[in-house]
Amino acid sequence: SRVITLKENTAEVTWPVMPDLRQARRAGREVQIHGEEDTRVVTVRTPDTSDQQRYHFQRQPCWTLVKREDQSI
Repeated sequence: SRVITLKENTAEVTWPVMPDLRQARRAGREVQIHGEEDTRVVTVRTPDTSDQQRYHFQRQPCWTLVKREDQSI
């Protein structure tokens, strides 16, 4: 699998960064949320494909998206 990490100026980011999770589930995508006290990772994937994205959040003190990974081939 290939991981691509990009650092972007927030003014240049296309919003929304993360899909609406309810809509993603209705479209057949799987959503997993895991993490510890001050971190969360939201994984959104399409079953039986390489289509997978991960969104990393940290509480700073508000929840903040700190990293986005597209692990699709």
